[in-house]
Amino acid sequence: MKNKVEILKQKITTGETLLDEDFDALFSEKIRLHADRHFTSCYVAKVAVQFLSKNISANILDIGSGTGKFCQLGGLLRPEAQFTGIEYRRELVDVALELKGEFQLDNVEFIHENIINHSFQPYNGFFMFNPFLEHRNAAARMDHFQDAPEKEMEYSHYVQDQLSQCQPGARLATFYVLKNQIPSNFRVVKESMGGMLLFWVSE
Repeated sequence: MKNKVEILKQKITTGETLLDEDFDALFSEKIRLHADRHFTSCYVAKVAVQFLSKNISANILDIGSGTGKFCQLGGLLRPEAQFTGIEYRRELVDVALELKGEFQLDNVEFIHENIINHSFQPYNGFFMFNPFLEHRNAAARMDHFQDAPEKEMEYSHYVQDQLSQCQPGARLATFYVLKNQIPSNFRVVKESMGGMLLFWVSE
């Protein structure tokens, strides 16, 4: 594991092309089964981090961080920025924390908590990759999913409410998230990947 981590760390920090299968190989086979559907791709993470970290003293929250791939990549790409991942499944947080230790990332934090108990006020950047897919689609659920499907509405409303209170200039990157899930104080400033990857700024 250590050798794989060092090789990946060098590739990321020197700007070499990084394949998803190379990064995802750090996870167990059981977790890798869900990679295509649930893990942020290296490309999406890279362009999202570039956009989100343009804020001075960028403090970025990954809403539903899973195994932490976005934050790990972000932490390596932008050592001057702070990345926090919040995830309600303890098993996935443990995986993220273990990999954080392997990468020796001081600018990355993972929190085991329900999103409705977490304030967005400390952050000026946000990343969302379809965080409540498992509530809507039973076929998409990972083995660790134990939440009630009807909770999706409560979580979505909370996220919208917290984003609506952001100061002007806050940045948001969404991947496979519908525009009507984002409050009106945010406007799209750039689109990519056929409109699936959106970049927003609050007014």
